[in-house]
Amino acid sequence: MKFHLPLTLLLLAILLLPSAAATSQVKVYLQPDRWQVSPGDVLTVTVYVDPGEAGLSAGEFHVAYPSSLLKAQKVEVGKLFGDKPLIGMDETEIVGGKEVVKLALARVGETGKPTPPGIALTLRLEVLQTASSGSCTVNLLKVDLVDEAFNRIENVQAQGCTITVKAFTPTPTPAQTITKPPPPASPTIETTVPPPSKLVVLVLDEAAGTPLAGAKVKVNGHEAVTGGDGKAAFIVNKPSCTVTASLEGYREKSIAVTVSPGEETLVELRLKSEAKPGGGCLIATAAFGSEMAPQVQALRSFRDGYVTATRGGLAFMKTFNSWYYAWSPTMAELERENPALKAAVKGMIYPLLFELEAAKTVYPLLSFSPELVILTVGVLASMLIALTYLSPLAFLVSALLGGKVRLPKKFVSGLLLLSILLHWAGLQAASWLLPVTSPLIVLSVMVLTLQLLIGAVRFTGGRCLLK
Repeated sequence: MKFHLPLTLLLLAILLLPSAAATSQVKVYLQPDRWQVSPGDVLTVTVYVDPGEAGLSAGEFHVAYPSSLLKAQKVEVGKLFGDKPLIGMDETEIVGGKEVVKLALARVGETGKPTPPGIALTLRLEVLQTASSGSCTVNLLKVDLVDEAFNRIENVQAQGCTITVKAFTPTPTPAQTITKPPPPASPTIETTVPPPSKLVVLVLDEAAGTPLAGAKVKVNGHEAVTGGDGKAAFIVNKPSCTVTASLEGYREKSIAVTVSPGEETLVELRLKSEAKPGGGCLIATAAFGSEMAPQVQALRSFRDGYVTATRGGLAFMKTFNSWYYAWSPTMAELERENPALKAAVKGMIYPLLFELEAAKTVYPLLSFSPELVILTVGVLASMLIALTYLSPLAFLVSALLGGKVRLPKKFVSGLLLLSILLHWAGLQAASWLLPVTSPLIVLSVMVLTLQLLIGAVRFTGGRCLLK
């Protein structure tokens, strides 16, 4: 019973999240594409993802290599899915003579489109001392990605890398050789070639001025990723070039740069954050085990397909997110640690799926006005959620207090009417009212619904919480 209120607020958030768009072609490849190593060496292989024009919300990666040659020392999560993504799978197993690293990740918060290219995970692989000379391939056995609308991306291009092992061999005794005089030198033709220049790009957060690690920097067709100091270095042979920097959660920025031959030039790019209202269904994701679960995708599809990015919806999210994301990660973690709680939350979500289907029926009738649609759906959903999730708690409180705590019907009805009028006025000329009127409409509808329900029970002889 104590989980009804947090889950109810989560369900309201799903209804008023902004919409997402379709995905596009995605490329996934290992960096670098070739290695030459010796037994005992340790090499670093990164899984690099270029989403193109798509947004990426979640992904699952399986990386395989011969267990007779290589062994994983450490697997680290990159920042492609944010600084602290949810990890649904992190395991390594031996299958058919290959060691397979499996990792599934999901973003916490809203998915921006397009998602900047970046590193999904990094593997530190040790070359076994018993490895013999030869070449082997590190393959991407599975790449399963989900776009910003939580649809599976079908056209993913994946590319592995080749590792050549050169084992130590005894040095043979040199045989006696006859040294021939070198051939006459060819005449030297002098050419004037400007010396190469070094270009250092420093990427910073525009507001805080702090270095941004993991930013992708492009210079004249060459790419590099910034380190912990926010810097990426290039060798350029032309006096002028275009520098482009991008990072997940920030707006891409490009500038033209002129360098002096043979000298080092430092260029500073400050990226602006793209923080937006919205976020992931953390509690539902924890309940069903993955953001790619059909039930989670159904919730997100309703949000993205029917609840458009209206001003009323965005205003509600700005008010709601400041509270919801302060506790939902903890709730999601409790679900993963407690199977009984996870099963209970999962069971409570199923009725919502039917209620959302019922709410869809108003769209064909009011499609001429998106703001009116979002208001009507919010009222209908609030009524259904109050009946399904809050009525048992209301009856329990009523029984415990003996019906002594009552709220006048006229007050609740008047508050609802005033909230709707102010909300409509806010849509027309005073948008600063919307973050207040949107939550008031939802709460007053819930209270009025419970009031009428318990009033009906009282009329038939029961005791009531609300008057």
